[in-house]
Amino acid sequence: MLDLAGKVASHAGREGLEAVLLATFNALAQLARLLFPLAVMLGAGALALLVFFWLGQTSLTLAFAATERVCVVRGRDLRLFDFAEAVAGQLAARKP
Repeated sequence: MLDLAGKVASHAGREGLEAVLLATFNALAQLARLLFPLAVMLGAGALALLVFFWLGQTSLTLAFAATERVCVVRGRDLRLFDFAEAVAGQLAARKP
């Protein structure tokens, strides 16, 4: 029995180190397996942001005295541009 306890004590350091290395490498392997799905999700998010950037957003803000009115339209709205130019033209005509 003492002989068996001596063997356990002499190999405890090496087996402990092997267990730590095995656990570390297993954790790194699990992390590496998560990198591909993470890259796919980040790529999908980047693609969605690119689509929203391409579509754009047209916004017109009208500020009068103490009020502010914001008109927001998804995409490029040429009618909103024309409306903004018409309002700017009328305001410029009223200035002395």
